Amino acid sequence: MSGVNKDNHAATEEMFKPTMGIPAYRSGLSERRFCFLLRCIGFDDRATRDERQKEDPFAAVSQVFIDNCKHRYYPSENITIDEQLLAFRGRCGFRMYIPNKPAKYGLKVMLICDFESRYMLNAMPYLGKKTKPPDAVALGHYVAMELCKLCFGSKRNITGDNWFTSVSLVKKLLEKGLTYVGTIRKNKEEIREEMTDKTRFKPRQCAFRFDDNTTLLTRCCPNKSSKNLLPSFHQCIDTLIFMKRESRK
Repeated sequence: MSGVNKDNHAATEEMFKPTMGIPAYRSGLSERRFCFLLRCIGFDDRATRDERQKEDPFAAVSQVFIDNCKHRYYPSENITIDEQLLAFRGRCGFRMYIPNKPAKYGLKVMLICDFESRYMLNAMPYLGKKTKPPDAVALGHYVAMELCKLCFGSKRNITGDNWFTSVSLVKKLLEKGLTYVGTIRKNKEEIREEMTDKTRFKPRQCAFRFDDNTTLLTRCCPNKSSKNLLPSFHQCIDTLIFMKRESRK
């Protein structure tokens, strides 16, 4: 309930105040009972934690919390994939410092969420050097494929930013029964020079390039910068028909 009302970062005292808090909190249990439960609840089995942490440094969270998220929700036809910095200043071997983030210090987690409800379907923490993709595979490609495993064959659409997007990822997801749409960086070797040449386009002008089941869209913005979009679902008519039928159900 606190998540729905965006009270995750509110103090417990404010949540249960008769004047400022939401009555649903006080009707369920008292503040004293709530604080007692927070001290007692655990998400992990301490008896096997040391053994599991040898293979998974995020074992204290992944076994119970992330695994339950995978199997407790049926997502809609549109899914988003992105990264988030969870504020954390404690001792941790994979804590990151990102100066342009509000929290600056924290744990970097890659998430895949349902577009309609924002429910987290799967998550993968960035563990620094311990997050090792296979040889000749980009880290963004590897992370995206790992997060999307639970959706293989479902003909859903994945939306991501330029850190994940690549032509190889789009084609691989098509083989697994998923479509994709996302921005792509201009320095990718698959993008030809004529698609990034600003002198060839006028403001608000678009250019398309087609290759099998993928489409490269380049749009020149009013400030003379260009954006590149790489969708694959426009070419998949069967997928669009399937998603319309599922949405009606």
